[in-house]
Amino acid sequence: RGIDQTSLSIVLSDVETKKGPIPRMFIYGSSIATFSVAEREVSLEGLVKELEKAFPPGGVQYFAEQPLILVMNKIRITPEGVEGTGPLYERVAQIADEWFKEHGLD
Repeated sequence: RGIDQTSLSIVLSDVETKKGPIPRMFIYGSSIATFSVAEREVSLEGLVKELEKAFPPGGVQYFAEQPLILVMNKIRITPEGVEGTGPLYERVAQIADEWFKEHGLD
């Protein structure tokens, strides 16, 4: 839910424990030895640049707030994968799959 940058204290919400759910839990930074991110945040900007090399200007649109890439107004790419059909889909999927593998996101 949140982290205090100065003390590194963390607020968690909807914590599931063996004794049941806890609506909100505070963990003070002084009691944390280490922590790591379990899931990487995916930025598709690098993939957009790769796709722009393969398609005509204006053929690749990026909507960062969604996150969504739209190729030739037909093929959709999200962090979950590529959506579409046909030869254009196959070409886009090949580029996207290679990019996802290079960045450890496959």
